[in-house]
Amino acid sequence: MAETIATRAQLLGMLKEVYGKRIAEQPNRTAFIMNFFDKSETVPTGGKYWTEPLLDEGGQAVGSYNEDEETGDAQAENYKEIVIKPRQHYALVRISGLSIESSRSNLQAFVRAKDSEIKNKTKWLIAQLNVQFYGAGKGVLGSVFTTSAGDGGTVTMVAGTNMNWFRKGMRVDGYTLNLVTKRNTAGKRKGMEIATVNKVTRVITMKAGASYEDVPAGLVVTDVLRFEDAGETTTAGADTQGKQLLGLAAQVDDVNEGDQTHQGVDRNVYTIFRGNRDHNSGVARPLSLDLMQKSIDVINIESGEDPDFMIAGLGQRRNYANLLWFDARYQPQRFAGGFKVLQYADLDFLVDKDCQLGRIYFGTKEYLQKYVVKPIGVLNGAGADMERIPKSDLYEMLIGGYFNLGCTRPNAWLKLVDLAEPA
Repeated sequence: MAETIATRAQLLGMLKEVYGKRIAEQPNRTAFIMNFFDKSETVPTGGKYWTEPLLDEGGQAVGSYNEDEETGDAQAENYKEIVIKPRQHYALVRISGLSIESSRSNLQAFVRAKDSEIKNKTKWLIAQLNVQFYGAGKGVLGSVFTTSAGDGGTVTMVAGTNMNWFRKGMRVDGYTLNLVTKRNTAGKRKGMEIATVNKVTRVITMKAGASYEDVPAGLVVTDVLRFEDAGETTTAGADTQGKQLLGLAAQVDDVNEGDQTHQGVDRNVYTIFRGNRDHNSGVARPLSLDLMQKSIDVINIESGEDPDFMIAGLGQRRNYANLLWFDARYQPQRFAGGFKVLQYADLDFLVDKDCQLGRIYFGTKEYLQKYVVKPIGVLNGAGADMERIPKSDLYEMLIGGYFNLGCTRPNAWLKLVDLAEPA
């Protein structure tokens, strides 16, 4: 018995040793947009959040005077504290005691058997984080167009929804547009599980069966789908800006998609902390070189910075390439990490399938950074490599990380929206 216990403990320890660094390195080998942004050197305050100074416009005692004149009265510079809070991101791996015991004579066979499961869990976590990079922190995936309620029902999303955000096996919740009322069963872990996704027709079919949530009859047009449990905020002190990464939709915003109070700063009071948005009142318009140049100019006017970064989805890449079809200077390039990049006015034009449809983000990378307590890896801060679930012969390994995006100068960024997608 003692030998069995020792062997099991040894195997669990070796499993963690085998996978620890491998998992931690996974994001660097995956097309993960956050790899293009620097890690902030700011030290967390109390280990729980980061603060950065925001200098508001104002302050006098500057000017040109005759030599015998007094200068104007000095005014104190107006500083506001930006508060950036970390987010927690997890993926759970479960292994049975039988699998562990069966591997006593061949550890490598056991490692190979579990390799796919652990890699896939890490892959799906990173894939979801890549979607979150473009969101507003609250897990909204898109608006509902039509529904077929009931067991194994369907949800059709509105035109303009990025259907790359949905996948088989993913769980979603239905909410009212104001994100107040949950349409499917109240409580955590009560999401509808996706069975199939038709990206052309934008139809999502949910899994049928007594163990799965039905498409609720109350789900109506203008409601939205969210990541499962993205709206569960019963924890004391829950952040009103959500649980997920504060992505570009919130960071580059003029109080249109994101909250009025962003990273602890009221954007209606400190208007300098707003991002720039070029829109067409919801009416799709063709992309033009003039719109792109205007976006760069607005950033320069509002912040004094020259943007060095652009990112859009596959459709806007096609639109941009068509604008340059007869330009011999157009030279496609490859960019590290699996992204394809074009060039416009010496700016890198990155392309990511997860970017929202009908928009392009322009920005200065320096002012959008990763704030990291712990990167993705095996979580064993308490010292245990794997833990047995009470009253069961199952062991669990938790993969995860603690980090968020933070923007210290949103006015050095702009989102160009309401762009037509190619057929």
